[in-house]
Amino acid sequence: MIVCLKESNLTATRRLSLPPSLCNVSAAGWTLSPSVATELARRRPQRCTNCFVWNISVLIDEPSLCQAMSSTVDVIFLISSDVRHVHHRSKIRNSWAHVTRNNTSHFRHVFLLGTTVNVTHMDGVRQESEEFHDLLVGDFLDSYWNLTFKTLMGLHWAANSCRNASFFMKTDDDVWHNTKMLTRTLRKRKDLVSAGVVGFCKSDAPVVRTPDSKWCVPKEYYPDDIYPPYCYGFGYVGRLEVAAKVVAASRHVPFFFFDDVYVGMCLEQTGIKLHTLPGFVHHGGPCKRNISDIAVHDPLHWRVWPGC
Repeated sequence: MIVCLKESNLTATRRLSLPPSLCNVSAAGWTLSPSVATELARRRPQRCTNCFVWNISVLIDEPSLCQAMSSTVDVIFLISSDVRHVHHRSKIRNSWAHVTRNNTSHFRHVFLLGTTVNVTHMDGVRQESEEFHDLLVGDFLDSYWNLTFKTLMGLHWAANSCRNASFFMKTDDDVWHNTKMLTRTLRKRKDLVSAGVVGFCKSDAPVVRTPDSKWCVPKEYYPDDIYPPYCYGFGYVGRLEVAAKVVAASRHVPFFFFDDVYVGMCLEQTGIKLHTLPGFVHHGGPCKRNISDIAVHDPLHWRVWPGC
């Protein structure tokens, strides 16, 4: 574990705190003036060359996580979490991620976090890291609007510090996974996974313009009415080379707040195809659950996980 948390890090550059909706710049909690918000939206080009240099300092790192014990790693789980979600991470370690315990299996997991000005929370993060050695903390505010930084940090880390892994899986800390079914699917659908990214993917998702929606995006910021194909961030899988290609492409793709859409934009630049596979379930209720599910994003599972 490498820890590099200094007082200066808590006042780092990426302290952008945006409103509940990009289309509602007067919403409570907006820390920038409406004029700055409008200017921010106008400045996003649709294409660029080397315009998004996002070099993020990693304050807490686990550079040898994938090399410990077993040199063969089938899947590295990149789990987007929140500094405050201590209980979420505990539930994951004690349920589906128990197979990664002590790094003795062919799976690894790492939680992706940002920072907070709350000293108590950051002290807790340090202690948690010292105990479990599975946190990756970047020098940016842990906020919904910084998820793109968080995801890029995880993909960059995987491509550089987990090179012995065959696949990465980007997921969230409120998702349940069936690791046995994941392994089986990777073997059975090697044709799709080897050539692209698989998950719960959309090819014609409309851009939301409703002002009160959390996902509203103004035309000034993104003029197209349809997003490029992308996979929902709760669970998608690709070969490790894909992670490296997304990171490389991101330099030429202007920043976008929604991380799953942004990764889709990067994948579009690389020509990598996306595929929806059965087993990646985004809500739907208990009657639609199946023993062959791979990843399930549904509140029901919180009630049955240990410690709930």
